[in-house]
Amino acid sequence: MLADYAEILERALTSLRLADVLDVIVVAVFLYGMISWLRHSASRGVITAICIFVVLYAAARVLQMYMTELLLRSLLAVVVVGAIVVFAADIRRFVDRIGTWRLFGGKARPLETEPVIAVITEAAFRMADQKTGALIAIRGREPWERCIDGGIEMDGRPSLPLVYSLFNPTSPGHDGAMLIEGDRITRFGAHLPLSTNLAAVGRRGTRHTAAIGLSEQCDALVVVVSEERGTVMIAEGGMLKPVESATELKSALSAFSRQHQPQRSTSVVDWWRKPSVQTAALALGVAVAAWFLQVKGSPTVARTLVAPLEFRNLQSQWFIDPSTPTEVRLTLRGPEQAFRLMDPGSVVVSLDMSRLKPGDNQFNIAADNVALPRALTLTQAEPTKVDVHATKLAPIDVRVRVKTTGKLPSGLELIEAAPKPDRVELLSPADNASIELVWTEPVDLAGITSSTTVKTRLVLPKNTRLSDGKNPEVSIRIQVRPRRP
Repeated sequence: MLADYAEILERALTSLRLADVLDVIVVAVFLYGMISWLRHSASRGVITAICIFVVLYAAARVLQMYMTELLLRSLLAVVVVGAIVVFAADIRRFVDRIGTWRLFGGKARPLETEPVIAVITEAAFRMADQKTGALIAIRGREPWERCIDGGIEMDGRPSLPLVYSLFNPTSPGHDGAMLIEGDRITRFGAHLPLSTNLAAVGRRGTRHTAAIGLSEQCDALVVVVSEERGTVMIAEGGMLKPVESATELKSALSAFSRQHQPQRSTSVVDWWRKPSVQTAALALGVAVAAWFLQVKGSPTVARTLVAPLEFRNLQSQWFIDPSTPTEVRLTLRGPEQAFRLMDPGSVVVSLDMSRLKPGDNQFNIAADNVALPRALTLTQAEPTKVDVHATKLAPIDVRVRVKTTGKLPSGLELIEAAPKPDRVELLSPADNASIELVWTEPVDLAGITSSTTVKTRLVLPKNTRLSDGKNPEVSIRIQVRPRRP
């Protein structure tokens, strides 16, 4: 069994392409975003239901449970639409999170350390002792502008007197939230979104509902002081947690600061303990495992298809005999998954005509003539050789003559039927150099009642074409007049 897996691994590595590496990276990044989203999602019950649906569908396909697979496939559209409706807010937040991923430096201002934490901790418990209500929102990395309304802009360094004055019952903005970004108070009296999660809110008041609401829509941490109970709580990730002491609050704020502004550490253990590193490792592992299982579960097969024959670098002065084959039957070999990803209509056999010579030319059909995915190989072509008879054409200038049929209605006579252009340049084989004129398709005069202009095509001699390669069409000016008695 180990030998089988070793063989599969060897086959996978030998057929590894740059596209496969990029494929794994893209899937890993997507999984990283999804896992990070799921960790903070408030709709985990619905997520569990969707996961069960996916597992059932996969099991139905593997076990060939056709009726179950048909039923689940029929419900797929309903599930997708339902998921979009249920996760509308979460999807919007996920898109906002993508905007915060910074590849080339630049960071949001997270909570500063000791000075600001000390002010928030002492102010919160002093106001709790005095039963003064307060709502302090601390920004993480995600944008929160769309979640917050109103308030008064400011730019001040947090201090005990400033915090007390902002939440003083006589202050005009004491019922709103104070916003902290980095080491600055940027707004006070702001209105936060209210949570609809009744289970998390319970019987608590508006401040607690607003604290949970903001923490559901972004990664902010909110400290809320109850003026009725004189208690301190923190809201993070849509969850409300009571804080029993100043030491506990300080620890929570310090952990929040470390999470959103990680400290440099030379310890591999500390680096591994970071949630983002563990999430990235899990996403990469799942992506690699999925790719490996796909290779393992994709047996080597051979398939035959008919591909059109195209001539590249064929100059306009060459004429190819119509008896030349236009299709080639190809037998390809490779993983079944590669055939699924390949568009059969994109497979073309190309022959390079840059060295074409008059008369008979023979071209071998080889792998170089067919653009295939790297995982597929050409094992057979039918025919293996293509004979191309080519004739070199020379330009000749010929007159255009109009061919008419039928008769004009009684009482009318034809003055002229003048073609435009009246001369064209043809590309013709050397043995057709005696051609002096070319006729148009017949123009029926029976339907002509007045002078008019009609369009018709040229009837080109065999093995000739217009030198400009355009459609052989001309305009004919037909002039008539009443017949003289």
